[in-house]
Amino acid sequence: TTTAATTKELQHHHYKEKNLRCNQIVLDSIVKCLLESLGGRVTQQGTVTLLPSPTQEWLLSVESEEFLNHLFSLSLRSNYSVNMQDSAFVQTGALDVLSGIVHTAPWVLSMRQKQTKMINHQQQEQEKNRLVVFQEIISSLFYHNDASIRSFGAKIVESFLQGRKAMALSSDEQLRMTGVDFSFVTSIFCPLLHRSLNDYDVSIRSFAASALGHLQGSDWESIFKVLCVSEGKTKHETNYFYSLLEVCENRRISSRGDKSANVRSMACKAIGNICTTCISKSETSSKKGEEYAILPESQVVEVCKDVSEVMLHCMLDTTAQVRSMALFAIGNLALAVKERESDNLMIPFSTTRSLCISVYKCLDDKNEKVIGNAIRTIGHLVSILYDQVTPQQAEACSQEMTELCRKVACKLTCKINHTINDATNESTKLTWKQRSNAKRHAWGACNSLKSLFGCSYARKKENQEAFSNALSELIRCVELIQILNEKIVISALSTLTSIPPMTWHYFGGKNVLGNGLAVCINIMYRDNNKESNVKPILIGKIRAMLLSLVNLATEADFYNCFASDDLSASMVEFLYCWMVDQKLEARIYSTVSSVFQRQSDLGDKVEMYIVQKFSSRALHEHKKENQEFFNSSDCIEGEDEL
Repeated sequence: TTTAATTKELQHHHYKEKNLRCNQIVLDSIVKCLLESLGGRVTQQGTVTLLPSPTQEWLLSVESEEFLNHLFSLSLRSNYSVNMQDSAFVQTGALDVLSGIVHTAPWVLSMRQKQTKMINHQQQEQEKNRLVVFQEIISSLFYHNDASIRSFGAKIVESFLQGRKAMALSSDEQLRMTGVDFSFVTSIFCPLLHRSLNDYDVSIRSFAASALGHLQGSDWESIFKVLCVSEGKTKHETNYFYSLLEVCENRRISSRGDKSANVRSMACKAIGNICTTCISKSETSSKKGEEYAILPESQVVEVCKDVSEVMLHCMLDTTAQVRSMALFAIGNLALAVKERESDNLMIPFSTTRSLCISVYKCLDDKNEKVIGNAIRTIGHLVSILYDQVTPQQAEACSQEMTELCRKVACKLTCKINHTINDATNESTKLTWKQRSNAKRHAWGACNSLKSLFGCSYARKKENQEAFSNALSELIRCVELIQILNEKIVISALSTLTSIPPMTWHYFGGKNVLGNGLAVCINIMYRDNNKESNVKPILIGKIRAMLLSLVNLATEADFYNCFASDDLSASMVEFLYCWMVDQKLEARIYSTVSSVFQRQSDLGDKVEMYIVQKFSSRALHEHKKENQEFFNSSDCIEGEDEL
């Protein structure tokens, strides 16, 4: 009898376990389906999927009310244990879905929440602000004894702050949650996140660090207002920014910081986001229709000093992920300072120089992501370094500045050349991942070279060869427009069109400008004859570059252009027609005409009637310019008489 009873009990237990597993599988499928329909997923390209229109329409309709009410009710039941099997699975699933909703549709929190309560032994329905219910859910999760439940609290707050930041750009007032009082973020959520930075669970500390990086400018404005050292406390104890900055360092080699590399990298990334939000005017909200910066300049100087000091250490971290995010933070800091356009010095020259040297070393890192962020950051830093240098500083460290400029240009040029060689099969075959990284590095290098070409050190005699090579590689990117990645070509064109005229003239003798002319004419000609499939947006940028180069070109530049083996007589005739359409000055037609008349070796390449076209047009435009000048003079004399 005992054996039979035991067998029956075991069978019943087995049935319950099997049923429980089935319920788990069904629930997992439901949760995955709901999360997929909410968007917010990070793709392989790094983009985040948007909330699909059908889901948005449903959430805004009354049809979703019952679902949302039930979801919030389940999430509010936080006094449970993960060992409660069925109940726990349902509730953790509800928390996952809640996290997804507040990430892509945080505006559901501004709606009313219907609740059923027992009043005088009778069930009665009451309405409650859903935002208040949400705060109750978060508070109960953060104070739970179980770390896995506390991590849900930090994860949901991070999702909400990300969603609120994204929704702030919406044109729909309801979706922007206009009129909602968000003071609870700094009064309730921030203390909870600050407390969680010291939680023993790594995932909770990571979520908390990341969440602080998604606070809005208005949040930080109120946080920094209370930054005061009182009752013997330091700024690290009274301000969440400085507490987060402490987390960035490695506790194993420092008296402060965090032992987990994941937490340190999240903290560094968050610091970078905060620098953008609080320092740059372009990223802050508007006050009475005018852009303003969250932090006054005195605090910006202090923040820049503290961030730079910490990130110099973080760039030496043994974990690549931390080094990468430290570079990201410095890049954001430098860009924010540059966009602030202050007349005062935000980062001391010596600090900027130290940062530049450290970031330059990271260009040779073994990790591809570290290299990618180093390429981006060096561009922002050199822009500040060479713009803020005083004549006295320039004289004191002229050789060092010149050498640094040359070294950076050479490194960036190598990154571009690596991708070009791969595209033209001149290098060993790369794997898909290696090729993808090489493309990103080349794109970033093209962007960063823009800052270098803008400084006077690019025109130093010692740097002539390095920058001439860099220009040649950028033009080569445009020449390979049919096979190179579009982002690389656009970036190269952007840099080429931003180069100051004096820099082009300095490298004129190196056949660089003439080569650029030949490349642009060739592409424009083939596009005009429908011989290529270049996108209109790229043709527009090449047209702008050609117009710029034609206006800058000397006789030597035009000679080098027409002497190119890739340029035919029909292309020269096309150039003439294009120049007429652009209504260019007489001097340009005259310069081209002189080239053909003085350089006998070009006679076999171009028919005489084409040369005569340029000569005749030069005379025609010259007469027209003279006539316009005399007409304007007559008008001025007439005004004097009146």
